[in-house]
Amino acid sequence: MTQDIISEWADIEKTRELLESQEKLNKLAYDFCKKFGVFVSRSKDNSRSYLDVLTKDGLNAGTLRVDIGYVRGKSQDVYIYSANHITKDRSSANSNNRERDSSKINTLLKSIEKNNEEPSTENIYKEFVSGVHSAFETLREREDRQNYINAGLALAVFHRYSMMLKGEPTSPLSPKHHDEMMDELSRNKKNLRIMQDNEARFARFARGCTVIGTIRGKAPPYNYYVGTVKRDEVGHILIENLVRHASVRDIPHLAGVLAMLREYFKGNKSEHYDSRSDVGCNFHDEYHSAMDIACGYSNGRTNSVVWTLIPNEPPVSV
Repeated sequence: MTQDIISEWADIEKTRELLESQEKLNKLAYDFCKKFGVFVSRSKDNSRSYLDVLTKDGLNAGTLRVDIGYVRGKSQDVYIYSANHITKDRSSANSNNRERDSSKINTLLKSIEKNNEEPSTENIYKEFVSGVHSAFETLREREDRQNYINAGLALAVFHRYSMMLKGEPTSPLSPKHHDEMMDELSRNKKNLRIMQDNEARFARFARGCTVIGTIRGKAPPYNYYVGTVKRDEVGHILIENLVRHASVRDIPHLAGVLAMLREYFKGNKSEHYDSRSDVGCNFHDEYHSAMDIACGYSNGRTNSVVWTLIPNEPPVSV
């Protein structure tokens, strides 16, 4: 019975030992897994008796534990499911606002279902949106690119335009104002080109990317999510087909790109280099024009992930 609920991504022996040594945690895990079609693994990141919850594709879906809590003033066991997609209005006596708890397993499962907080792929993807969004936002330069002219020049131009409308004689702009006008025109044309390039690049990525999520634990080896992502016209991010991998170096269509990325980060972006990662980068938000990739990250209780976007379309040569 215990073997049926242990994830293929688990340390099977350590997970089995934990389940067999803690009857109540075993019962919680078994009922939870059978109810929602998921699996468990002994948590590597915590000395306490936590179980990680994972989907069949290896997506982290939260944690399970049994604590001693207080129910109606009495000390007793409390069963707890913790996940980033849980959003209670406030903490309760025995759990925080990212957790559901109950002194009865069946009541806990019903509460999770009632609040649409099941460990589903849809709910897990919602946790990932902020990190992927951060990667998309790096595609737009952060500087203020608003077009403007300085106040003195604006007044000079406005004064002469007003005189022209009134039919009054006007004199040409002074050489100083003429030179300022030409400088402003050149700068604003350059800024306009930058904004157009930014928007074209953003649209190219939004039409579709391969996305690699490097799952960061307290210690390597890291695991990886690989799937696809798009962004629609109103800003909704669509993540699809994420599957967990122990390594991404041997995925045929990614092997060459990843080899170049590791060399790039090692040689040109050492502040972002992580030699332990198949992708080669640590937690950061940045568009790397030399490689045409965008990176962003999300930190969470059950998912701390560096997202790397690789666009399906190459940049248009000018």
